[in-house]
Amino acid sequence: MAQPPPDVEGDDCLPAYRHLFCPDLLRHGCHTVIASRSLPRVLTDHGGVIVNITATLGNRGQALQVHAGSAKAAVDAMTRHLAVEWGPQNIRVNSLAPGPISGTEGLRRLGGPQASLSTKVTASPLQRLGNKTEIAHSVLYLASPLASYVTGAVLVADGGAWLTFPNGVKGLPDFASFSAKL
Repeated sequence: MAQPPPDVEGDDCLPAYRHLFCPDLLRHGCHTVIASRSLPRVLTDHGGVIVNITATLGNRGQALQVHAGSAKAAVDAMTRHLAVEWGPQNIRVNSLAPGPISGTEGLRRLGGPQASLSTKVTASPLQRLGNKTEIAHSVLYLASPLASYVTGAVLVADGGAWLTFPNGVKGLPDFASFSAKL
């Protein structure tokens, strides 16, 4: 099995990076853009690329996650609608849905206890957590000319976890008895 690329601890930037892609793949690099609701103020003369960050919660039901699943489903729908609407201006709109990524705030908040997390990880097809470098590579692909014919897509980068992770239904009886005591 291929080894994942090196990663950093915490939420730091990569201090040294071995390029898998050509270092000048994006030619002029990435730029932060301020968007506007007024069409005359935006990215119409030369196109552009938008990469939204979403999650797989909108793809299937999961106990106690209706708020997050609904929000992520809305981001996915927005991605598809804007891809159609802005495609004629040469603006590509895609989304990336990362899975459990080591060393991130999301994993610290949502991963659960270490024992529970390791059981979930081994149940996923690739049987490991992803890392921030792998997510950076995925965004780079979507933002680069390599994906010049890709728009309206949601790229899931989670090692297949969304296909196999349990949806939490077994924990609902405990939650129901707990909430009844409130």
